[in-house]
Amino acid sequence: MPIGYNRAPNDDMKHYRRFFNDELENNKAIMPDCPFINEGIYRMVEKKAGLFGMGGSNDASGNAFVYGGFFKGAVQVFNVARKEKRSAVMEKLLHEIKELIKGVYEA
Repeated sequence: MPIGYNRAPNDDMKHYRRFFNDELENNKAIMPDCPFINEGIYRMVEKKAGLFGMGGSNDASGNAFVYGGFFKGAVQVFNVARKEKRSAVMEKLLHEIKELIKGVYEA
């Protein structure tokens, strides 16, 4: 099959996507600062768990913590009242900016 896809059925105008070999946050030209939180995920296994329970550091009871991968995501924590107040201020300022731009282009 050819690379790309038609924008509308049977229009023969292919749309192509740019391909990256790595995650976009690892490409500093695209994302200078990573927007994601990367945290290791560990699971606790009992010492007697056998071959797959070995590794990691042990706690006082002899259980082992084994690395299982990592969590990658973006987390937002906010206060509802403060967010609503901030949204109202942002909307007012955005309106003022649009009016200023409109005034510049009409002059």
